[in-house]
Amino acid sequence: MTSKTLAWALAGKRFGVFGFGAQEEIDIQKVVESTGAFCQILAPDEDWSASFDAVIIKIDAGETRNRLRERATPQKPPLLVIGSPQTMAGAMPLLEKTQCEFVLNDEWSEKDLILRILRLTWRMRRPEEATTPRKRPKVLILDDDSSILSLLDVVLTKAGFDCHLARNGDTGFDMAIEVKPDVMIIDVNMPHRNGFEVLRMLSQSPETATIRTVMLTACREEADILRGFGLGAKDYLTKPFNPDEVTAVVKSLLG
Repeated sequence: MTSKTLAWALAGKRFGVFGFGAQEEIDIQKVVESTGAFCQILAPDEDWSASFDAVIIKIDAGETRNRLRERATPQKPPLLVIGSPQTMAGAMPLLEKTQCEFVLNDEWSEKDLILRILRLTWRMRRPEEATTPRKRPKVLILDDDSSILSLLDVVLTKAGFDCHLARNGDTGFDMAIEVKPDVMIIDVNMPHRNGFEVLRMLSQSPETATIRTVMLTACREEADILRGFGLGAKDYLTKPFNPDEVTAVVKSLLG
């Protein structure tokens, strides 16, 4: 189990995984997402330059070396590189201009993996981030479906929003207090704490009561929609949704 401190530090961050065997990629994804972060297994032709906080790679894999040679912007995103000391030494020319953290072993432990990710993300923080307010409006998205989170993240990031992701209601509420988003998109049907409960918690807390919220629901039941509006939601989206509609709804809430 990861500590609450680590979960707070990594919750909402976005990570990619590339170059491992199928089962090992799933194992890494589970470990990373246990902190409340979002982790995506990347296909061989998938773009690493998407808005990831870091990508975890297996340096021993030939596919990984080919991708490193092809990178147009080697400095982004930072990499957590896993591999033996021998193979790592041979790959150093490919990593020369890249921000990296290393696990010098073919095997990794859950604790070491999380600590290395944490160290890498802390090193990548620019000093001005602590003092300069972000100009991009912030959107916090709550959904237990990774594919929905990924799609909304891509759509809204391209539209000019700063996206933060949460996979359950408890993490999402904590992030709302920490991140102070301009808009929240909240899936109604989540395990443990559903979207209606999150809306109620947001409306009852002085720190979150003014956040503009959008319900995300798989049905068009009038009773559910009215219930959401009664708990403070300003609009709703139904699954499957049109990406242009999502952008339009968020922009309309921002005036």
